[in-house]
Amino acid sequence: MPYTYASQFRSMAIEQVPSGKRVAEFAAALEITQATVFRWVG
Repeated sequence: MPYTYASQFRSMAIEQVPSGKRVAEFAAALEITQATVFRWVG
């Protein structure tokens, strides 16, 4: 069963995408995969 993240955590991660940070940088900082971020952003 896949791990589920709190909606607040997901929202915080999605908000960082347009800030100019590289996905790889903040995905590593949040200890999630880049694929997870891309799936959330859609």
